[in-house]
Amino acid sequence: RVSLRSGPGVQEESPVHSFLVWLEGEVPSVHATLAPPATATSLDMLERTWGDPPADFVELYRAHDGQVGEAVELLPSYCLMPIADIVGWSARFEELFDEDEETTWDDAWIPFAQLPVYLQFLCLHARTGEVAAYDHKALDWSVIARSFGELLTHIRIAVKQGQFVVTERGITESR
Repeated sequence: RVSLRSGPGVQEESPVHSFLVWLEGEVPSVHATLAPPATATSLDMLERTWGDPPADFVELYRAHDGQVGEAVELLPSYCLMPIADIVGWSARFEELFDEDEETTWDDAWIPFAQLPVYLQFLCLHARTGEVAAYDHKALDWSVIARSFGELLTHIRIAVKQGQFVVTERGITESR
């Protein structure tokens, strides 16, 4: 019924597969902005930078290397970044801090989604698998999901329960 146009490596019945099928059927405006699969070179770059990132995260990027085109939100205010931008931001965080400046940044965080214009990111912890909302200007962070798959499931549930709504700009907060 649904023609899942995701790339190779998406496992049947995984949270990533379920999310992508749901996205294509229920939020086609966002699904249409998903990039083609990440290249082997990009996936190697991710692995060289963070070791062995959580499997569900890698599964999504094997299917889609972020979003392209107009700013359509995958979840309220955030767009999914391609691996090249993820690795680039990780390197920039090291430059943003003075040597004697206190920091809350954790080098194990993989910044996969950014609030455009602001230095606010959703980050996946490469070792624990937790997803954190990180605000660089406020030097603040909080865990918002125990795993990447759980985050994707929470997005679907929030839309179903009306906490998030689908608009032409993507998935946004209900007002």
